Amino acid sequence: MLQGGGGRLAVLLLAVAMLVVPASASAVGPRFTVWYGSGGGDEGAPAGSCWEGPSCVAVGAGYLSGHVTTGGGTGAEPWTSHYGDYCNYYRLSPLDAGIADSLGDLTGLTTPTPDSSYQLGSQTGSGCEASGDRWAEAISGTEPGADCSDVAQVCGMQHSVSFGEARYYLPWYAPRAYLILASSYEPAVFRYSASNSNGWGYLCALLEDTTTGQRLEYCLNEWSSWGAAPDGVSAFPDPYIDQGFANVQTNFDPGTRFATEEPGSHDTIAGPGAVGAGHTYEAAITSADLDRAVAGVNAQIEGEDGGTCPARQPTCYSTAPGGYQLIGLENGQEMWGDVTYLGGNEAGLWAATVVPGTESHLVAPAHIPAKRCRDLSITPLSRADARRLTSSLLAGAAGDGASKPLGPAVVTGPAGDVAALAGDPGALWRCAQDRRR
Repeated sequence: MLQGGGGRLAVLLLAVAMLVVPASASAVGPRFTVWYGSGGGDEGAPAGSCWEGPSCVAVGAGYLSGHVTTGGGTGAEPWTSHYGDYCNYYRLSPLDAGIADSLGDLTGLTTPTPDSSYQLGSQTGSGCEASGDRWAEAISGTEPGADCSDVAQVCGMQHSVSFGEARYYLPWYAPRAYLILASSYEPAVFRYSASNSNGWGYLCALLEDTTTGQRLEYCLNEWSSWGAAPDGVSAFPDPYIDQGFANVQTNFDPGTRFATEEPGSHDTIAGPGAVGAGHTYEAAITSADLDRAVAGVNAQIEGEDGGTCPARQPTCYSTAPGGYQLIGLENGQEMWGDVTYLGGNEAGLWAATVVPGTESHLVAPAHIPAKRCRDLSITPLSRADARRLTSSLLAGAAGDGASKPLGPAVVTGPAGDVAALAGDPGALWRCAQDRRR
């Protein structure tokens, strides 16, 4: 948590640089902005100890009570929820009861005791576990509420992270910046009765195109019953949010078009025989990867509308990577067909932006509480101001040795808070929005 500098006041005149490359002769490494998780990635980020997001809310006994949502990646929840971690499920019976017996035989995760303090279930087969950075899901295809008939009707459960509507996280905020996604995953149980049965484990970033307001679900395949399928996209109107929605699917493999596998990552694994083995997966989504994915989505949208971008949604997505906001993460499992059970667990979820060749240190996003934002003297920012902020970053505010003004605005308040606003590309916008609540 950022502290206020002992009551000392500071004034920040914005025209300051958000990110300035130091003119130092010392070795220059990557700069990290960690959106979720600790440090310690392959790129050399400093180690940390907070797995439950920058607010460091402990995921322990009793946490799941009040942190369960339903709706899936296309529903309104949990992406409009308060910042935090949730167990999200869809097309299953309600997870509304503590379960006395451990789900560990089905998920591969053993929690502290009593088990009922770390898991919630439907009492008819499905359940969710959470302890620290470890989450697990047991999905029953035979319980009364299950509706998993085919690929258009999938059952699923996931560890979902919401960054809250007031946040403004821009993963591609600087030239050459890229988003890193990492997680460990183990498929523990996969029981099925026919060849049309399928299941998979995934890691997704949920993005919002701030130009059109549409969502882009960017998913990587950790394990699947069918293996590493070709990169693919789909776009459709989402009735839950009354906006366009697109899904991108790729793999943790060399040579994929929509992601870049990181050194040390395990490749996507395939088949029921892979159940019971856990691996760590890590990939980058570069601006070029995002460009190719968006081009694929737009080609589909235009192809269904006579070669043009329709006025209705889904319409063509923005081709400017810097305008995409990270609003959530999904790490979980889905199944469909004649599957009777799918269980597995995840750990160490991590998401960060890396800017190569800048000052080598870890930068935590500025999470200044709304009350402290209201105590600051700050020129209110409009949505147009926010767009100009994004445009200035795209023009090269970071990573190229140049500084760009973001003003005009004057901020007066505790030195620590003011410094935080200068150090995080989205913090000023978020703080201004919090002041309006």
